[in-house]
Amino acid sequence: MRRLIEAEVANTNLNYRQEIDGLRAVAVAAVVLYHAGFEWLPGGYLGVDVFFVISGYLITRILLRDIGQNTYHWRSFILRRIRRIIPAFFLMLLVSVPFAYYLLPEKDFYAFAESLRYSVLFTSNYSFWLESGYFDRASEFKPLIHTWSLSVEEQFYLLFPWLLYLLYKRRAVRAGLVTLILASLGLATYGIRSEYFWPFYFLPTRAWELGAGALLAAFPTLSAIKIKYIPISTRNSSSLIGAVVLPLSFMFFDDSHDALGMTFLVPVIATIMIIGGTENTGLVKTLLSAAPLRWLGLISYSLYLWHQPVLVYGRFYLGTETAEKLLVPLLFLSVLLSTLSYKVVETPLRNSLKWSNNRILLLFLGT
Repeated sequence: MRRLIEAEVANTNLNYRQEIDGLRAVAVAAVVLYHAGFEWLPGGYLGVDVFFVISGYLITRILLRDIGQNTYHWRSFILRRIRRIIPAFFLMLLVSVPFAYYLLPEKDFYAFAESLRYSVLFTSNYSFWLESGYFDRASEFKPLIHTWSLSVEEQFYLLFPWLLYLLYKRRAVRAGLVTLILASLGLATYGIRSEYFWPFYFLPTRAWELGAGALLAAFPTLSAIKIKYIPISTRNSSSLIGAVVLPLSFMFFDDSHDALGMTFLVPVIATIMIIGGTENTGLVKTLLSAAPLRWLGLISYSLYLWHQPVLVYGRFYLGTETAEKLLVPLLFLSVLLSTLSYKVVETPLRNSLKWSNNRILLLFLGT
């Protein structure tokens, strides 16, 4: 485990914040347990919101560094994202096909094939919205339902660097991000009352969460007020409050339509408080930096990819009632596959000199 963490640290050019990997672990655990059907975590789906904030924060740090050093190139940025995301993602899709063919009823298999096509194009968020709601029981039997959030992030990666670059050149990063957040949040608040619940799936109504992380990254970078100048007691208190509120939101919010709406603000604000309050020191930083959490955070992307197919195919093969009794073995299998995927595919192809950016791009386009 230690070698795994040290290798990951060595491959980053920015200051490594190990507590963010711990926060990733908390987020992915919430999502996985929610999809597994644990009733004591009815708000576990909010772990996706935590991932959005983290993504916006980390991506903006990278982009601001590159733009500030005049080394920013959109093509290079996208190729790095492809190298980071595509290999493990396509492996999961490839492995899912034969299991879907043999285990799914004919109607479900055709639906799977349709979702596979949209997933490859990173537009599955639109596809699943047209099919049914995320919280429908039928979603428990869709192996690729979780790819909607990957589609949202990829759409964000395609558009956001251009916006940030233009805002940076006009010295309006913070004002622009605040405008983006307010507009997106306003649209989401309006649309959440819709019978069809479209704001859950779309980038324009999710951009405020990614933008919140981006603003957190941009504010201390572009402002005379640095986080390190904020009293340690204030930062520690902020992170402690966030660390208490976040798991409580997982446990006490549910997925009923009436309970949604502005509840998305709670995990987002809690995540901001944790990230902003743990940059230098504190109890929460120490807890989130524990080796087991860091390890789970490192494999969190692969675990997010694999857990849903494992759970769905387990339900079809074993039957729903039997699968519920065997959730622990199914979750253990998800972690095992995720660890193998991380070590054998995700990390080697991300760092291997034999696999150039162009080669990874050709693999993506060829698929």
